[in-house]
Amino acid sequence: MLQLISKGNSNKEIARLLFVTEDTIKMHVKKILGKLPANDRTQAVVIAIQRGLLDV
Repeated sequence: MLQLISKGNSNKEIARLLFVTEDTIKMHVKKILGKLPANDRTQAVVIAIQRGLLDV
């Protein structure tokens, strides 16, 4: 999911790619933001890269 976010995909686009609802994506993004912890999607991607969780 963070990989898709890092490529600039919106929640709607990610939902379409993963065959789930946009609400499902929003829920997952919210959980990701809480676990990293990050204030927004961009910060989540930066933190994930810094921690070696995401390779872009």
